[in-house]
Amino acid sequence: MLSSRAGRLVDLATVTHLQEELFTILGRSDRAIEVCLDYLRCIGVQWLAHPTQEEVQQEYERLRRLIGARSIEELVDLPPMTDPKWRATMDVLTAVVSSALFTDKNLLCLVICRMANLSLEHGNCDGSCFAYVWLGMILGPDFGDYRAGFRFGKLGLDLVEHRGLRRYEARVYLIFGHRVIPWTQPIRNGRSLVRRAFDVANKLGDLTFAAYSCDNRITNLLASGDPLGEVELEAKAGLDFARQARFGLVIDRITTQLRLIRALRGLTPEFGSFNDTEFDEVRFEKHLSEEPDLAIAACWYWIRKLQTRFFAGAYASAMAAALNAERLLWTSPSFLELAEYHLYAALTRAALCDSASSPERTKHLEALAAHHRQLQEWAENCPENFANRATLAAAEIARLEGREFDAERLYEQAVRWARVNEFVHNEALANEIAARFYAAHGFEKIARVYLQDARHGYLRWGADGKVRQLEELSSFGRNCLGETDQHSHAHSD
Repeated sequence: MLSSRAGRLVDLATVTHLQEELFTILGRSDRAIEVCLDYLRCIGVQWLAHPTQEEVQQEYERLRRLIGARSIEELVDLPPMTDPKWRATMDVLTAVVSSALFTDKNLLCLVICRMANLSLEHGNCDGSCFAYVWLGMILGPDFGDYRAGFRFGKLGLDLVEHRGLRRYEARVYLIFGHRVIPWTQPIRNGRSLVRRAFDVANKLGDLTFAAYSCDNRITNLLASGDPLGEVELEAKAGLDFARQARFGLVIDRITTQLRLIRALRGLTPEFGSFNDTEFDEVRFEKHLSEEPDLAIAACWYWIRKLQTRFFAGAYASAMAAALNAERLLWTSPSFLELAEYHLYAALTRAALCDSASSPERTKHLEALAAHHRQLQEWAENCPENFANRATLAAAEIARLEGREFDAERLYEQAVRWARVNEFVHNEALANEIAARFYAAHGFEKIARVYLQDARHGYLRWGADGKVRQLEELSSFGRNCLGETDQHSHAHSD
């Protein structure tokens, strides 16, 4: 029998958990965090909504001490967590994770590390699976250990599949598949888990994570370079689901993804713009700016606008979007949108260097070098996904530094990395940028070959708007492309 105090704590935790879930769906992350912190005070934990980095580091060091000499894989054999108080506390902390993600990076890390520590002290439970897989997600970007991150993520998955701790299995599948795997394994390896996450969450009525799995799947498809026509169908289906669930945050995130897709496909009146009869950029940006809980949606919007403007050659507008995204990157640790930001911000900086004044050029080069360092860090941990991106940024640095032979070699390496790992969109992009390099140096025949390959790649991707831009808006493109090839790039709504 539970003591009366313990029973009251469990009842309070149950109510708190329900409130957190409701506030999350309503887009009130502040209220979700508030009720969580109120509960924690009842068990003697005095946290603020915005903890310090020092507090996070202390919690992480405690985690390392508790693990001791054991391997991460050995933690699968910890005894079950039996104390109702701690099991209930794990539920409360699990429910606040999404809100912490949208509010404060330090709070998110503190919650995850505390959940892992409670598991090490009191045994594994369903919430432990969730904690370990989230720990797998943050160990790379926040503590520089991507390999240990993958092992912790796998630990969470193993507890679900081999120890039967399935209460949060949809969340474990989603996070491991979408936010752990891509940083050390080929990006497509996680797709089946993301699909399984949706199926399980939908079956269990977990609308929050069912909806998250929709936009996460679309992110995976976009980052992989899947045919845009097919990705648009997925985006429309995901948007319908999010609207049925009335989950405003996910509606906005998928709306942003859909805008990018339609712009690239040439389905908006002006290439490079999201605007059409159904969407107004100014109105949507105002909506995002007025709602603090939509910070992650705003971050993704600016990243997708950065990409779209870059493809259109509107580099000043792309740079403005990049700067808007930069101040919101804290919302998106381990999301693939972060990789898109660093690549396209790097390429935009490089493009702007060609016409920048000396002080501006210096500033762009410094920022470009920082973007390249981040891309290179990811490439060292997962060359399959990121070597093509890091190498393309390196090629642009070589070009700007006048190292022409290095630039030639690096452009070709970027094309090869993208081709070998089947990133058709990045292969097309690398070919296009290489073509411009060769044209600028008077090698028009070589430029023509690269640009033709770029056009073929964009056609395969389904970026018909980009293809038309190469053919119609650029005298360089017309000269290099010569005769239009026989592939149709007709599009349909």
